[in-house]
Amino acid sequence: PFLEFDRTEYAILAYYVFMVVWITELLHAISLFVVAYTVELWYFQAEKSSGAACCGLCRAYCVGVEHHLGTLVCGAFLISMLRFARMAIGVFARQASDTENPVGECLGFFCSCVVDCFTRWLEYVN
Repeated sequence: PFLEFDRTEYAILAYYVFMVVWITELLHAISLFVVAYTVELWYFQAEKSSGAACCGLCRAYCVGVEHHLGTLVCGAFLISMLRFARMAIGVFARQASDTENPVGECLGFFCSCVVDCFTRWLEYVN
């Protein structure tokens, strides 16, 4: 075979995949924070002055990294963990529907709905 891996190399590969997903979710959370913070600056500064806030994006990135990075990292970690849980439950639900077992199909659908609902709530809170 062209590629042969032992258990340690599979663990390292899984670690790298998880870290890529986690960092991607973190960057997404930071970008959402920056947009929300910049809109907040614009909305409340528009009443007081005639222009927009000076350097709003830079200010939003600084506030996000200095004051809210822990919350954004924790939320990104939970969302990335739930992404893998959703994939695992999706495989379980697909296998249950292939066997044409109505109880397994119902349980798989229920589990995927619960995880999807929790993921959407967590993304909203984060």
